[in-house]
Parts: sequence; structure tokens; C-alpha cells
Amino acid sequence: LFQDALEDATAKAAVLPRFIALPLVLWPVMRMRKSLENKLISETLLSPDKPWPIAFNKQNLDANTAATLVLGLLFAAHKNPAIAAANAFLFLKDSARALNDNLFLEAGILETLRLTAHSIGAVRECRVDSVRIGKDLVLRKGDCLAMAHAAICTDKEIWGQDAHLFKPERWFVQNNGSIMIDEKNPVIYNVFSNGIHRCPGRRIALDMIKQATHTLLDLYCQGRLQLPEQIPDLSFERATLAQRAAPIVLRLIPTTLKS
Repeated sequence: LFQDALEDATAKAAVLPRFIALPLVLWPVMRMRKSLENKLISETLLSPDKPWPIAFNKQNLDANTAATLVLGLLFAAHKNPAIAAANAFLFLKDSARALNDNLFLEAGILETLRLTAHSIGAVRECRVDSVRIGKDLVLRKGDCLAMAHAAICTDKEIWGQDAHLFKPERWFVQNNGSIMIDEKNPVIYNVFSNGIHRCPGRRIALDMIKQATHTLLDLYCQGRLQLPEQIPDLSFERATLAQRAAPIVLRLIPTTLKS
């Protein structure tokens, strides 16, 4: 509930006047967050025998700082991977190859992340002598760039005229006769941000997304997971990866136990 409230507040506060956004949108979420942090402190972070408190104690972090960190980690480590896995499943559900070809599954997930990248931008300072973005933009050391991840990840000058299409094959490259995943320049593939702010847990997140997506595909191919006939379009209104414009109700069919 807190994660949904935070996303909603972020989207509303971006367009509302400050005198409205603060008391009616942001401060209520701040109070909700503080209440949740206090609950984390009382129920978890003061227990000396649990993994996270042990790790925080080694770093000499006080309980309040630890609670703030935990809440942020839960948001990044749970919400976005779950959204990514759900979208990857929807993109790949009609491809039997994704279930049996690990490389294709990985490419499909990277392509899903590209097409659902955050619409909210980031401000970054160029730390190298120069870097080219697209055909015309060259940044010099010290320049600042405000960017929307979704805009760069679907730029036709960077990704081609089919940038809006889901094509996992665009990630394949030949290397000594073998097919490999192309490690795209993080400046143009900035789903996990870039520079010193690049997500340190991106490899773990990709593994989580891959496992969850494979599980959903497996259930779907077995006929145990049913989808509605109409799948809502992508919506970029939230402060996360793009979500669907409306909830999707899945029907899970239990297995029949044999005596």
C-alpha cells in the first residue's frame, strides 16, 4: 500500500502547485512512511539475531537510518522487478522459444525494460571529456543533462525506425561464431541509470526478473495460468517502470492431485 501511495504521490506532486502538493499529497505520504519505519524498527531492526540488523550494526548505522534504507531497498528490490517480470511475461507469452532458450529470455527481458523504462528523468553531470548521445548531441565535461529514460530508450536515431517495437533479436551479436547478448552503452540503455548513480543491484534484479518471468511462462504454457482477452496498454504515469493502465486479473488453475 505504501509503495502504491508513494508512486501516486510522486506523479501528482509533479504537476500540482507546491502549496497544494505539500499538505495534500506529499506530507501524508511522509507520515505514512514514518509510521512504517517505526514499525520496522520495533518489529525487526531491534532484533539482534536477524540478518539485516546484524549487517547494519557492523556498519554502525542507527535504527532510524537503517529503517529508511530498508524501505528504499524494498521499493527498488521488489516493486520494479515485479512490474518488469509481469510485463516481460505479457510480451513473451506467445513465444515458446522464451521458455526453452535462456539467451532469448534474457534478451526479451532487456527489451521489455527498454520499452517500459521510467518516464521520470534524471539529472547527470558529464565526468569525461566528451560523450555523444544520438546523432547530434555531444556533452562536454562539466555539462549537465536532464533526461527521461523512456525518451532515450525509444529514440529512433539510436535504436532505429523500429524502436517502438518489441524485438528481442536486436540484442543478439555474433562473437567468434557464437550468439551473445550485446552489452549496450549505458548512456543509451539507461534503464538502471548510469554513472556513479547506476543501480548497484542490477545483476541481481535481472536474475530475479528472469526467474519470475520463466515461472509465469511455464504456468501459462501448461495451461494453468489464464489471462483476460483484453490486456490494458502500458501507462507511464507512475514513478516506476511503466505499468499497465488497469489491473490484470489472472486465473491460476490448481494441479489435480493424484492418489
